[in-house]
Amino acid sequence: MKAIRLTCKALLIMALSLSVTACNVGDTIIEIASYCFTAVIIGGIYYGIVYGIGSAIESIQNKSKFRSYRKAAMFGDAYSQYKLGQCYYNGTGVTQDYEEATRWYSMAAEQGFSSPQFAEALNNLGVCYDNGEGVPQNLEEAVKWYRKAAEQGNAVAQYNLGYSYDNGEGVEQNLEEAVKWYRKAAEQGNKWAQNNLGVCYDNGKGVPQNKEEAAKWYRKAAEQGHAGAQNSLGWYYYEQGKPELGLPYAEQSVKTDANEASWDTLGRIYYDLGRYEDCITAMTKCAAIPNCSTLQIAYEYIGNSYNKLGNEDEGSQWLEKAKYQAGWTTMPPAPTGAARGECPRGVR
Repeated sequence: MKAIRLTCKALLIMALSLSVTACNVGDTIIEIASYCFTAVIIGGIYYGIVYGIGSAIESIQNKSKFRSYRKAAMFGDAYSQYKLGQCYYNGTGVTQDYEEATRWYSMAAEQGFSSPQFAEALNNLGVCYDNGEGVPQNLEEAVKWYRKAAEQGNAVAQYNLGYSYDNGEGVEQNLEEAVKWYRKAAEQGNKWAQNNLGVCYDNGKGVPQNKEEAAKWYRKAAEQGHAGAQNSLGWYYYEQGKPELGLPYAEQSVKTDANEASWDTLGRIYYDLGRYEDCITAMTKCAAIPNCSTLQIAYEYIGNSYNKLGNEDEGSQWLEKAKYQAGWTTMPPAPTGAARGECPRGVR
């Protein structure tokens, strides 16, 4: 299809070129425009015809492949069973049908068929059961398919299986097993697993608590653009009394995903660096998040920043708001790393 599209574009360009060549020196602008308009119409017709033919050919080819896979799959060929399941899953050459995809993937898996592409398909099947896409939601069935894919080395499935153990979804909660599968996926470069492995070390979930090890995995995920890991790494340096090292990560986290936790971390770092106006801006954005859980903290940082800037009247107003929220005047600790960093389940 790519070659057909390129051919169509080439025909259109050729038609325009010929229209320009056909122009005479004395032609008016209107006459030249007429040549070009005619060329575009002709080129568009050719484009439509050729592209339509190409689409029809592709459809015929897909249906032919589907029939071939089905015939071989019926005779027990594991690879064809996998490809047939893929056809049903993607709606290639046949109407999309997740239940049929499940049936044929199951047959291939039962025969021990293995390949990176098949492992990806098994994970996707797990996601279907996890989210109830095309099949009734069944977390136990999702775990079954995640495990099959994970055992074939699929990093995303390893993350999904780790998440299931971490949260007790579809399987009995087992934090050690969660860490085991997160680590397998993290070592393959999966940023979600790297972040969650960092969370485990940060909070002593399934492993002894180790802030330095947590920072190591947060850093790996942060370098891949994971907003939660960027924020957690910024928070790590803030807690270590090194706000200047945490600043670039906190700022990047806000750019990647501006949420309550990221604005809170950035505001605190700005405050510790003496950038009080920036702290006010960050904490104001934090406080504006609907149902902000750190509203009192944000108000107090804003009030203290105004005081540092010499505007004690404004500062007093914000500190009074903070007192009204919860009746305290000291800054309580922020949420734990887990609340700041955990990732979603059912990732494709």
